[in-house]
Amino acid sequence: MTFAAQVCLLLSEWITFLLEAVPARSRCTFIELLCGCLMSQDGWVTRVISIIDRKCHWTTYFKMLERGSLKTQALAHQLLRLVLRFCPDRIATLALDDTLVMRWSASAPGAAIRHEHSRKPNRPRYVNAQCWVTLGIVMSRGVLPIRSRLVPLSGNTNKLSIAGALVRAVSSIVPGARVLVDSWYMRRRFVLPLVSRGMRIIGQVRRDTALFLPPEPVDPAAAKRRGRPRQYGQRLTPDQIDALAVERHCLKLYAPLSWSSDFSRPLSHARSGMRSSIPRSSAGRNGASCSPPKLSWCPRKSCSSTLRAGGSNRYSKISSGGGARTITGNNRVACSNSGCKSVRPATR
Repeated sequence: MTFAAQVCLLLSEWITFLLEAVPARSRCTFIELLCGCLMSQDGWVTRVISIIDRKCHWTTYFKMLERGSLKTQALAHQLLRLVLRFCPDRIATLALDDTLVMRWSASAPGAAIRHEHSRKPNRPRYVNAQCWVTLGIVMSRGVLPIRSRLVPLSGNTNKLSIAGALVRAVSSIVPGARVLVDSWYMRRRFVLPLVSRGMRIIGQVRRDTALFLPPEPVDPAAAKRRGRPRQYGQRLTPDQIDALAVERHCLKLYAPLSWSSDFSRPLSHARSGMRSSIPRSSAGRNGASCSPPKLSWCPRKSCSSTLRAGGSNRYSKISSGGGARTITGNNRVACSNSGCKSVRPATR
């Protein structure tokens, strides 16, 4: 069987599996939109309709999406079940983050003046954009988005509540999964409900986080005291936190597919990946210090990854493009396989 025939066979099997979550009367229209999304580089419905060979009037596709005949939650669950077939890990790892989509029109749904955190060059600090909270599953070659939700201007505008709802919706399909978030989501309102469901949260602890021990058990024979039972025990001090047990983990991070120098064959993922071991024993109060990781990058492929910087709450960025590898950040010394080079960012 040729490669093209194998691709057609796999696509037909995957689309047939996804059709189980689509109503019967909408399946033909759904297949057209799905094939248009595969061919389109953008995610807009108008671009998809302009690419496909339409069998219906263009209003048919908009009505199917506007009237809610296509249940997005059931379709997202079906997509997650399909992905888990090819996920060899016993414990699924979910990634959750929010992003801004720039909009010109001020009347677009959810569009408002929002703070731009990325600090990209030639971009103002406050932009007119939509805020989307996206939940994805980590695979061997990247993160596959499972479901996104728009942050509205009225009603449930809290991103913590939206993020918790996205994770709770898939908790029955991936029980005990790991959820990878940034420090903004490391709050009690988001973390504790998911921990009670048996899920594990991975993220950087915020600076303003206060840690407490569990409250002491109440003796049933003792006299009852006035007021509600205590919810927190003794507050932990920095010295007590540094005296906690040390754990060492070796994580296999995903990376883009690398090719050989003559682009004749793709390299294995193990060579294009990156391994890093970060011992907690060398961590200070504000950061973690780690030994230089072993990197194996393709010299002709451009890619980037981030690692924790030592001794500060900033990040160092390792970039590789055009055969030259550099590491920039606030560290005095940065190492890679090609040697050591330190680049100090310009101060304002």
